[in-house]
Amino acid sequence: MLGFLSIHYTGTVTVCYIHPLYSYCMLHPSTIQLLYVTSIHYTVTVCYIHPLYSYCMLHPSTIQLLYVTSIHYTVTVCYIHPLYSYCMLHPSTIQLLYVTSIHYTVTVCYIPSTTQLLYVTSIHYTVTVCYIHPLYMSAKAKIQYTPIFLEVHMLWKFISLELTPPSLPCLCSHKLLRSPRKPARKISKIPFKVLDAPELQDDFYLNLVDWSAGNLLSVGLGACVYLWSACTSQVTRLCDLSVDGDSVTSVCWNERGSLVAVGTHKGYVQIWDAAGGRKLTSLEGHSARVGALAWNGEQLSSGSRDRVILQRDVRTPPSAERRLQGHRQEVCGLKWSPDHQHLASGGNDNKLLVWNSSSLLPMQQYSDHLAAVKAIAWSPHQHGLLVSGGGTADRCLRFWNTLTGQPLQSTDTGSQVCNLAWSKHANELVSTHGYSQNQILVWKYPSLNQVAKLTGHSYRVLYLAVSPDGEAIVTGAGDETLRFWNVFSKTRCTKESKSVLNLFTRIR
Repeated sequence: MLGFLSIHYTGTVTVCYIHPLYSYCMLHPSTIQLLYVTSIHYTVTVCYIHPLYSYCMLHPSTIQLLYVTSIHYTVTVCYIHPLYSYCMLHPSTIQLLYVTSIHYTVTVCYIPSTTQLLYVTSIHYTVTVCYIHPLYMSAKAKIQYTPIFLEVHMLWKFISLELTPPSLPCLCSHKLLRSPRKPARKISKIPFKVLDAPELQDDFYLNLVDWSAGNLLSVGLGACVYLWSACTSQVTRLCDLSVDGDSVTSVCWNERGSLVAVGTHKGYVQIWDAAGGRKLTSLEGHSARVGALAWNGEQLSSGSRDRVILQRDVRTPPSAERRLQGHRQEVCGLKWSPDHQHLASGGNDNKLLVWNSSSLLPMQQYSDHLAAVKAIAWSPHQHGLLVSGGGTADRCLRFWNTLTGQPLQSTDTGSQVCNLAWSKHANELVSTHGYSQNQILVWKYPSLNQVAKLTGHSYRVLYLAVSPDGEAIVTGAGDETLRFWNVFSKTRCTKESKSVLNLFTRIR
């Protein structure tokens, strides 16, 4: 029987776990369900007993690393049960663990070469250990503790520490205790619609799909731009550039959904009236293909292989433009912030730049990515929060606090990041991927837990757009298909979740 062994009482004990992807001490939710420890006045060596061996080891399928540190004063390890008033962990409620009151040290030995044998020595004093839910980081409550117990999946038995628990404060929330558990949201892994998209290019640096506020999908196929109505399924050809020997390299709707900008291989940017089906203007200025477009009110930003970003007001003569020069290779990603004050640009030079609305020089430059930065998205929930994704040699999502210029957190997705988009209603985002997984991932923020993994495309998922109601997405790939998925709910994010950016800034 796999159990907890407690021996050697001479000081105090604290036990916590290090998540392999984070620097915070936290508990893996798939392992221990019920646990709290109070009134620590003795040293205890705790280890896991493998059912087939007599020595102490860590089972590799359960907890990644057992870690004991920072010994001085009292320890509090507690979990919040939704139905009772004592302190215990429910995996769906508490995510982060952090350690305070650091004054002394503990020797921890971790030997991977001997089937993950784990042992702990030299424990002398105590530490305060608290679990913090990302939405309730500042909430506090006092709880009277009941006798200590451990219960692990009904398979592990508890060996009593024989301690007398006092009443100790716990970082938790009465709101958490009283709120009913929300059922896990299920996302269908099957697209609700699939459309053929012949001649949809398999080119990482292009942006050929966008969804308008009027529920029209614009798609660049070869030399043509087609409009597909999500309401009627009617298809209309907006333009054909083959008469000029040109082809489509990017499309982008304005905020109202009345105008669609079309970038071309020859470096032109055309503005089309969608309702009338007529070209309003054709803007020159680039010397190479235009693969990225982004509207900001009546202004349009265009990024090109010529490494230049042009900012132009479509209501004024072509001479009224700003030239932003900061990238050393092709500009492949452009996004304006929700407050219309800052433009984020990504390039094939592995750089992410942030520009304000008036300067000709970038106000911030991030160089952490190891591959091209095409995927960029501003959070609609947290002012100044920006996420970017790197190409094949990088594969990482990286989050940035653009208010301070500091990085927040990152995660390796395992494959090329092609696109990113936030949910309008909840603190979630979707990423699409190329080499080598060709998948779509839905993430919770800030925990970065994966909500869903969607597959179906046989080529890189290079194109992504979100429906105007914020519930569905469309993805496109070189397999010449467009696939529609229901991935987001309309549940509004809470006030607590909107403050996470500032909290992460303080933590770091």
